[in-house]
Amino acid sequence: PVLFSPARLGPCQALLFVRNNLTALEVLEVYGEGGQGRLLFMTNGSAIDKLRLRVQRKQLKAWLDSPRTQLTLWKAFLDLWQWLMGATQRIMDVDNRPKFVKVYSVVNTGNMPVEVLHTRLFGFTCAAFGLRISPCGRFLLKPRERAELSLSYVPDFRASALSLSLIT
Repeated sequence: PVLFSPARLGPCQALLFVRNNLTALEVLEVYGEGGQGRLLFMTNGSAIDKLRLRVQRKQLKAWLDSPRTQLTLWKAFLDLWQWLMGATQRIMDVDNRPKFVKVYSVVNTGNMPVEVLHTRLFGFTCAAFGLRISPCGRFLLKPRERAELSLSYVPDFRASALSLSLIT
């Protein structure tokens, strides 16, 4: 096989010299295009290097102070205790918890398509410890194509018993 691997992005050409038994030397001109797919994350029209979802204490205060929340938190700790003891059934009321969502734009700034096979958070597919990323499955972005990616957070107070490394 003959491989042609352009060293730079964009169109390029090269000469290929082929030796054979009849004409001794044949010159072929080959054309190709060097390319890459490159994802750029954006928010409010600006490029970013980290996905951040800020949740402030005042956003949670009204929810934390409600009587229903106090019961939910008690159920969460009871749920955690039962889980630690080996129970599989969950009793926590997840519908009562607030949900925080931030939407990002993802743009393929390269000249080749990019296929995202899956997304992971802390090694888990799609969701972990109250965080969820969507779309979760496979998607394809053509050059200069844009898609929306949302990062959501539902407080999971049972996660306070866990220790996580954010760097892998």
